[in-house]
Amino acid sequence: MSKVPHKVLSISALSAMAATAAVVAPAAAGAEEQNESGSPIQEVAFDVDGETVVVDAQRFAEAWGNQDTDALFEFLTGDSEVPDYEAVNVQGSYVSFGEYAAGHRDYDGDFDQIVENAEEVDTTGYVRAEVNEEGEVETSPIVDVEVVEVTSDSETSFTVSLEEALDEDVDADDLDLDIEVVDADGEEIDAGELTFEISEERDSVVVTHGDLTDQAGTITVEGTDASFDNTYDLDGNIEEAEEAIAGLEDADLSDRAEVQDTRALINEILDFDEDAEIEGLADFEELEADLDEQVENLSISNISLNNSTSFNIELDEDVTGLSSEDFDITLNIEDGDEVELEDFDLEAQGEGVFTVTHDDLAGEEGEIEVTYVPADDDSQVEFDFTDDAVDDAVDEVNDAIDDDDEDALLEALQAPQLDLADVNEDFISQYFAEIDDSFTNTVERIQSAVDRTNEEFAESVEESLETLNTTASQTAFLEALTSLETTIAADDVDEIVNDDDADVDGEFVDGVDGVELTDYFEAIQDAQPETLAELEEIIEDVNVGLAMEAYDLAVEEPTEDNIEDAEELLEAFEDLIDDSDELLEDLEDLETTADVNDALDSIDDESSDEDIADAFRDAGFENVTEDNAEAYFEAFEDQDALFTSSDEVQDFIDEVNAQEIADDIEAVVEAIEDEDDEGLREALNELDLDTDEFNADLLADNDAGEALRSQLMTTFADVEFETDAEIESALTTTTQIANVESASESEMDAALRAINYDTYVDLGSDRPEIAALFTATYGDEDFDSISEIEEAIDSTIEQRDELLSAVNSEQAAGSISGLLSAMEDVEEAFEDTDYLNNQLQFFVDADDDDAEAAINELDGDFSSLNSVEVDDGPDATEGEVTYINSDGTIVEIDGETYNAVGDAQTLFENEGAALEDNDVEVRVNSEGEIYRIDSLTLNGDIDGGNLDSLLSNSAASGLSVDGNENSVTSNSVTVGTTGVSFEDITFDEDVTVDEDTTFTDVTFDTDVDVDGTGAVTLVGDIEADADAFTGAHSIDTSDATLENELTETTEGAVDVSIDDDSIDSDITFDVTDGTEDWADAVTAVSLDDDNGNDIELSIEEDALTVTENIITIAEGVIEEAGDYDIEVDVTNYVDVTEDNQTVIGTLDAEQSDWTENVTDDEVDVTARDVNGNPVTGLSTDSDDWTVNEDDGSDIDVNNVNEDATNNNEYTLDVDDIDSDDVDEVIYTAGEEDVTITEDQE
Repeated sequence: MSKVPHKVLSISALSAMAATAAVVAPAAAGAEEQNESGSPIQEVAFDVDGETVVVDAQRFAEAWGNQDTDALFEFLTGDSEVPDYEAVNVQGSYVSFGEYAAGHRDYDGDFDQIVENAEEVDTTGYVRAEVNEEGEVETSPIVDVEVVEVTSDSETSFTVSLEEALDEDVDADDLDLDIEVVDADGEEIDAGELTFEISEERDSVVVTHGDLTDQAGTITVEGTDASFDNTYDLDGNIEEAEEAIAGLEDADLSDRAEVQDTRALINEILDFDEDAEIEGLADFEELEADLDEQVENLSISNISLNNSTSFNIELDEDVTGLSSEDFDITLNIEDGDEVELEDFDLEAQGEGVFTVTHDDLAGEEGEIEVTYVPADDDSQVEFDFTDDAVDDAVDEVNDAIDDDDEDALLEALQAPQLDLADVNEDFISQYFAEIDDSFTNTVERIQSAVDRTNEEFAESVEESLETLNTTASQTAFLEALTSLETTIAADDVDEIVNDDDADVDGEFVDGVDGVELTDYFEAIQDAQPETLAELEEIIEDVNVGLAMEAYDLAVEEPTEDNIEDAEELLEAFEDLIDDSDELLEDLEDLETTADVNDALDSIDDESSDEDIADAFRDAGFENVTEDNAEAYFEAFEDQDALFTSSDEVQDFIDEVNAQEIADDIEAVVEAIEDEDDEGLREALNELDLDTDEFNADLLADNDAGEALRSQLMTTFADVEFETDAEIESALTTTTQIANVESASESEMDAALRAINYDTYVDLGSDRPEIAALFTATYGDEDFDSISEIEEAIDSTIEQRDELLSAVNSEQAAGSISGLLSAMEDVEEAFEDTDYLNNQLQFFVDADDDDAEAAINELDGDFSSLNSVEVDDGPDATEGEVTYINSDGTIVEIDGETYNAVGDAQTLFENEGAALEDNDVEVRVNSEGEIYRIDSLTLNGDIDGGNLDSLLSNSAASGLSVDGNENSVTSNSVTVGTTGVSFEDITFDEDVTVDEDTTFTDVTFDTDVDVDGTGAVTLVGDIEADADAFTGAHSIDTSDATLENELTETTEGAVDVSIDDDSIDSDITFDVTDGTEDWADAVTAVSLDDDNGNDIELSIEEDALTVTENIITIAEGVIEEAGDYDIEVDVTNYVDVTEDNQTVIGTLDAEQSDWTENVTDDEVDVTARDVNGNPVTGLSTDSDDWTVNEDDGSDIDVNNVNEDATNNNEYTLDVDDIDSDDVDEVIYTAGEEDVTITEDQE
């Protein structure tokens, strides 16, 4: 492409304007159009094949100057020789090329005017062209973003938040953000290479830059600023905050100021980095909340005047961190205004005392009212700083002199009306003398007397201090020390005073061993105090040091003397030691330890074991035994130190005891290893063993004991015992083994149960059989362990099962010979035992014709060997009972006499009236004795009471009663034995079925109920009233023909009852004894009341829901409150009816009432519906109730409480009311407001 001549003025001029200093273009034009900020043209836009392409102005100028070789120029021109200009970016605003050219014609050096006169071009869709490192032209979209926030993230990055999310086709490389970084002085900082990363939501960009550590300044992105400060020592401040938090673990109100300082540091950290992690912050915040709560519970305990410009406020606890904002102060000037102090100073004095400094109240009289704001607690103090009050205060000073009362003088000198300076209570005697000898009728003269005394005493103090600092004389030192009225403790003071006749008038603590005047002498002459305050501080330090030294000695060596010395000093200087009370408590706790130390210190070779044990027991220690007394004393001497705590003493006792037990246990182990019976007996007796758990003969010197110990040594030959409990267990095991080996048949069950083998214990009623067989099999066995006994039990159970299985198998097979053989095996197995009690007998021989029949008569498998019995006697006898003797032992059936035995005897004795003259079938044994009744056929009606007793006798179990068309009369019947059946009988009275019972062709007369828990089976023709079986547990009617609408099935008596529900909610009825089948069978529910409201609901309707527990009728179905009768229709079940089920209505104003309770400031409301029924469940939100006075104004309702017993009664706690104040109560939580106007007071 050939180079375009420069004579194309507009193009060449534009190129020049776009260039900087080194541009190949007309220099004059470029120079003419520069301004102070350099070239105003940033970019030029061209039409390239229908797409607007933006090029950096300087880059375009370079391309223009190198047309033949520049790829960018070739890209912009395409097939033409000249680029097609569209727009120019002048100082940040795009204008069309035409408007720019027109403005340039009138150019007067102001490019801003060109922009102002032109319309800004919409740059949507523009792309930018750039030349890459390979010299190729690349285009990318121009991204126009609006920055809403810039946030500094770290030393190397910040985040730019955008007004709108970036399009998906925008890459980070497409972003061209105007970014400037300057320091705190506004000087530009080189931020290094910038890289952009677009967030996942595309609404922000993270800009990574060079490291700005230790620098602070401002980041500006597209005109939006963000400050950064990387000079902040975040880690160091976090460490400082964490240390402060740890130090406040046990903080209380006195540390609250420190807590506040720590909070300020934490806030500073979080302001810098809201995500900073501070260890312990959660616990610290709990502490803050707790202290804040405590602050709210403080109260003012006292207010005292200092003078006319200040007073002290004392709170009931030591607290810091309060400010003037925590107090409101009001001055009530007498005969003047009430003034709220706005400007006052508050200074903490410690111990919960704060001094308030305010404007001078001289000449005023009135009251100061202080409100502690956090607790809203008020307190007042009167003040009087009038001239009269000042005169009275002066008089008090002189009156004290007249009364020769130094205490009264000190109080008078401290009167706030006098406001005397530098009154020192230590100088009160000197003040007294000076004032007594002076004219003191004014405040000024009293102050002068105080000042003279202070000055004079200062000289005396100076002289005494000089003596204390230089003298080597004990007497001079003591006189100087006591002349200053100091308090000291020294054991040698009395001796010094008596020997030297010193002039001493000081205050002393009674002599304490080891404390001498030298302690004070060395401390004072080392420090060389120059003032009385310095001297007092030194003496206080010595006193505290002496007290703490004595305390440490008492703790280290608790003896009665050491504790007394320490207590004496701590009590003397308790004002100087913050935790003196706790230290004194420590010493009190050490007194029992000291008692032991002192007692043991007095023990000698003449002391008995009882004396040694008493040294511990008298001090209240546990587990002390005289047997170990010598060991206690030896161990105490070996430790060569006194006990220092009660726990240490108790641990010492327990350790000695444990060692003694360990030695005894070792002796037991050695004796077993050596098979030393005598040594074993002696070692066992040394242990404190519980003989209730084993045979005491194990400890005895007799043959039985020797045998048991031999068993012990055999069983536990290889066991290393570690505790006495293990040895005790071994003795128990030895006893158990011995008991099994020696047990008789009658004793064996108890002996086997004692070893607690679950397999045996779980046998239950089978245990006697196994015990007897165990005796027969292992009666002469010697066992070496419990496990051997358990194996023998397992073997015995297996043997029993095999014997029983053989009998049952042969019986089932009908083999006479096989059964005889199996039974012989049983007899042989139980040989020499009494277990079978001769019951295992066979009354037939193999050749008897009745043998097979007898075997066939055996009823099912035998459950135990004791039940294996075959009887060839008559199995059953039937006929009419013609005679029964008085005690039921003789029964005559069809003229043949039988003896009745067991329960059958009781049955015939008690139920003779029921059985005589009726046909019976009875069971008899091989001896021809009746032992059971199988059936009863009535030859006439039977009294229900007799039949009831008959059915409760176990000999009637399985009884079949054939009514023979007769009836049960007079009394109800309870079926109390299983398997009873009735046939062809009529019941005139109720029947209770507690066991499964069958009724065949039975009639239940009208109103007869069949109740109880047993299952009922109906067979054949059954006549009964429809609800006869409502109380039965279950009924099977599959083989029955039912008469009189008897229900086919029921699962029990079903009742329903309402839950006192309101028509404003779902109505629910509780169902009692319902089942899922019953609920599924419900078809409809109907309700009606006395007002003609009839409601029919089908189960298909959504308004009706039925489960086995609840019937629910939806809200709105019942519209009127009242008493409803309910009927539940149930297919194949008895319908349920219940009367007078109350449905409560909404709150009714006419039926409800209220009562004023003036004494308690309450209004008591009784809530009822339109029918007078109680209305419950009303809102207890005080905002839902309004109480109006007679004058129409409201009384505030503070709380509403529902009475727990009568929950339609509500108590409204209100502000003060007077009698007859209340006019009406309004409830506003319902659909409509209800106004209750009637007062029932």
